[in-house]
Amino acid sequence: MDSIVDVDIDTSNRLTSEGIAILFDDAVERKEIKDAVLQETKTVHIIKGKTNMQEYMVGKAFQSIYQGKAVTGMSEGTAADGGNLIGTAVGEVMGMALETSKVWSKCRKVVLPDRTNSVKIPVDKNAIFDMAGKPIGYNPAEGAQKTATKLEFGVQTLTLGKTVFYIPVTEELLADASMLDGWIRQSAFGKLATTLDNSVLSGAASYSGVIGNATYTASLAISAVPTIEQIYEAQSHIYPSMNPEWYMGPQDWFAMKAAFADSNNLNNQLINPNGFVLAGMKVNVIPLLSQVVLADFSQYTVAVPRVNDQLAVSEHIRFDYDEVVYRLVHRSAGAPCFSPRTGADGITLGAFVQSAE
Repeated sequence: MDSIVDVDIDTSNRLTSEGIAILFDDAVERKEIKDAVLQETKTVHIIKGKTNMQEYMVGKAFQSIYQGKAVTGMSEGTAADGGNLIGTAVGEVMGMALETSKVWSKCRKVVLPDRTNSVKIPVDKNAIFDMAGKPIGYNPAEGAQKTATKLEFGVQTLTLGKTVFYIPVTEELLADASMLDGWIRQSAFGKLATTLDNSVLSGAASYSGVIGNATYTASLAISAVPTIEQIYEAQSHIYPSMNPEWYMGPQDWFAMKAAFADSNNLNNQLINPNGFVLAGMKVNVIPLLSQVVLADFSQYTVAVPRVNDQLAVSEHIRFDYDEVVYRLVHRSAGAPCFSPRTGADGITLGAFVQSAE
């Protein structure tokens, strides 16, 4: 909010008649105000009519509040509403980063209620494709007593942890709105998505990663020059009802193409290099990923608070560098929620498979 001043009725009438301000009272429809304040090309003043008092608000501030954008203070400490407006591109950075994620965005989400920092999630231990697994089916005689059967679940506690993204922006970038948007998209969006994806894959303070997790992840040998037998073996350890995808680094994807994209690859049955498909399953190439992972991340649960992604801004921290600093705070936690089980043939089936380190 830029300013609040008292004006008399004559001043109010003059400002509204000249088109400088809008009279805001119960008689004015909200749609008319919305149309006025959403104009990006000019500043619109709004007057709220009260007895012996009028309120002026800068249109940009009202626009930011109306659209739900963050409005925070300039202090490095506790922010104050109305202190400094957040640019549109930066205000949407977290949401757009999560949309570009290749792993985190596919996880099952649990939203925590207010004033809750942890949640207990069930870990599925039932085996519907195994006759000996629970729930167990029986064939009792007519009129005979039925045998009770129970579902089997484990319990895992997720406690929220904090991930902070610290983004300095120069005055030159701020002076060019289009350049700021491009810089944020290229540098910030990718880093946010990569950080959260890596938390799920390799683990972090509040995340239990799938790589190296002996409880939930099967580890199989996939050589530097992979064989189709190794690929099929990895697929055989995925539970039948899953929808897994491949995750690997650029070097491993190159090795897959070199091994399988030959004369035996009729109609791209083994590998589709351009379509990023290996043995009928989608391939996600993730930079710096050193293992080959086959996983269905819908069997990985992420807990997030109902109100998340706090965004604050300060121009004091990097004052001598002519930089404004944006700070995004994201809170979440995650862990696998599907426990592997062994079938009648002795093969362990689960939701996650990785190449041996």
